[in-house]
Amino acid sequence: MRLAARDSAGLAALIAELGTLRLDGRGALALVVAPLEELLGAAHVFAYSFVPGPTGLALGEFHLGGAPLSGQTETAVRRAMNAWLGAQPPTAEGPLRPAPRLRNRVFTRAGLEALVGPDAPTVRFLAQLGFGGFDQLRVNLCDGPLLLGHVGALRSAPFELRQRTLLARLVQPLRRRLAAERALREAPGLRGGLDLAFDALPAPAFLLGPDGAIHHANAAGQAHLAAEPEARRRLLEASRCGGDERFRVTPLPTPGAPPWHFAVRRGETTVSATGAVVRAGRAYGLTARQVDVLRLLVCGHTNAAISGELGISARTIEVHLSAMFAKAGVDSRSALVARVLSR
Repeated sequence: MRLAARDSAGLAALIAELGTLRLDGRGALALVVAPLEELLGAAHVFAYSFVPGPTGLALGEFHLGGAPLSGQTETAVRRAMNAWLGAQPPTAEGPLRPAPRLRNRVFTRAGLEALVGPDAPTVRFLAQLGFGGFDQLRVNLCDGPLLLGHVGALRSAPFELRQRTLLARLVQPLRRRLAAERALREAPGLRGGLDLAFDALPAPAFLLGPDGAIHHANAAGQAHLAAEPEARRRLLEASRCGGDERFRVTPLPTPGAPPWHFAVRRGETTVSATGAVVRAGRAYGLTARQVDVLRLLVCGHTNAAISGELGISARTIEVHLSAMFAKAGVDSRSALVARVLSR
């Protein structure tokens, strides 16, 4: 749909603001509430995220804009949402890990009910909050299977194609910004996890910057660099051509910046890694197909490579990964590999 000039200008201004990540500024969820209220002509706009709590999920951020809610204060809505989250069972697909069909797609109330049914927990909960008389425009913003945040709008009149198009065009810029915020929050812990995961790999492994410089190497990698005078030059060449007969290289895309690369020396022993995968399969009750996916994941394969190796679709791989995340109690590929290799 072609947007009017005013809509295009407002959307472009909001996307530009999302593209500027300030460490001391407002987060993306807080940033979008007021502009979306105007762009979508909404009575209310809400944006929130979930965090794991001691007894289950809890609200992380919560932002609400628009006219005062009839009979509901923001504090009451927050309290009701926390109570609802605490009552949700820990399943592979739930509030923190939406089903694939519900990720990064914009739904109206009618569209959501047609997909999940009028008795779905989320639909019933919104009715309990007093929102049953409103049309809804909503999207789960996800990075892979994990929910980064949720944005929605409410109004009494039905939302039209114009509003759906505006929100749909905001999904990817907003998702990238939320993913960047999450990476910044997790960076200190991820560095420690990276050290553990690298050191658990039996083969020489390296983290290469965009220019091919070696930023991290495990113990086997450091020994390889010391023993092979040409190793640095060969790593640089391998990173530029996507790998060679000596090194398997996997790009690590960084939104808005050149990619880094993960390189592993080919032909080294992988007995320890294979044993770790087998032990993890037994400990977490993985299916045979999940063990196949995990084996390739631990070896540094991308989803595309796993798809080609096993002859299954990318969506099926994502479903297997979501299930393994839930069984292992982790929320990312790197955390899963670290958990497996530490067994």
